Amino acid sequence: MIHIDGLIKTDIVEEINRDRRIDASNIKVVVDNGVATLSGVVPSYSAKLAAAENAWVVNGVTSVRNMLKVRYKDSLKTPSDSEMQSAIIDRLAWNPYLLAHKFDVGVHKGWVTLAGTVDAFWKQLEAEREALSIRGVTGMTNKIAVVTTEDKDEKPVDEAIAKDIMNAIHRNRKVDVNDVNVKVEDGKVILTGKTSDQAARLAAYRSVLYTFGVTYVDNKILVG
Repeated sequence: MIHIDGLIKTDIVEEINRDRRIDASNIKVVVDNGVATLSGVVPSYSAKLAAAENAWVVNGVTSVRNMLKVRYKDSLKTPSDSEMQSAIIDRLAWNPYLLAHKFDVGVHKGWVTLAGTVDAFWKQLEAEREALSIRGVTGMTNKIAVVTTEDKDEKPVDEAIAKDIMNAIHRNRKVDVNDVNVKVEDGKVILTGKTSDQAARLAAYRSVLYTFGVTYVDNKILVG
């Protein structure tokens, strides 16, 4: 397995170096039994996410631990906390999916804190994505709560949510429904199992993401 891990590491390094979005000069890659750990420093949060994306596509990778830290280059003028806060508020306000929601945005030394409520889990992620796209952001605490409905009698039961998810996965040609296990508790979804590749793992996750009643997704599906 040590030999295989070495080959996986080589492929990950080549993938990251190939991607022009990433300055890979300070990235360290370690692979242990198919689990890839990325550490070191990158010049933007988008580069951090891109590095993990490149690791996931490599054959043999079963999981990715993204430990990269964001440190903006000294040559770039980093926006002040107040400038980042204003930019994030504008981005959220211009997003058509988030128009009906109000958010509290805090920024301290580049670290963003989002608070408020949305009616779907994917909207929580949409708000996070918008905030992380702003230059100067080094990390985030997402405190946005997902409240699917104010009427308790109208809340979808866990069994119905699980059924909708399994039906969605069954319809998706990219993933075998027999490879995925779904557990739902109070709207929180846990995915387990093992898919043939990252594309199938991502397809299963997306089948959950837009299902009504979902308040959180923990994707524990392995690739192998």
